[in-house]
Amino acid sequence: MKYSVEVEEKITYFKTRMAEVKKTDVDVKLVKELFPEVSIWVDSEVNVNFEARSMTEVKDMLKIFARNKVLIEEFVESQSCPIWFLKGRKVRIRLAPTWTTDADGATCRLVKVGENTYSTPIYKLVCDGKEA
Repeated sequence: MKYSVEVEEKITYFKTRMAEVKKTDVDVKLVKELFPEVSIWVDSEVNVNFEARSMTEVKDMLKIFARNKVLIEEFVESQSCPIWFLKGRKVRIRLAPTWTTDADGATCRLVKVGENTYSTPIYKLVCDGKEA
């Protein structure tokens, strides 16, 4: 069947995306084996989200990854949402913790430190009484 140019382009795009997503399977299985409680979503990389109570918890996860030969490739420092990119077996793994609240016994929390010109609150991540 002959498709229009627009439809053919979209089909080609989705075939390419499907091939990229299939590459993530090895790393998805590894993450699920090491950390069955985390949330995972995939695109061209494996995105891992989990609730963290402290930086120690994140460091412990990074140590477990390192013991399995998954090392830090890049760190994106942020006052409120630090992200670690790890070199997985086939693709990159993006580790992005969500900080729990004090009511949950967290030692890290987001603290409002001001607002920008558009009245959007500005937060800073504070761990164990110190800035992260």
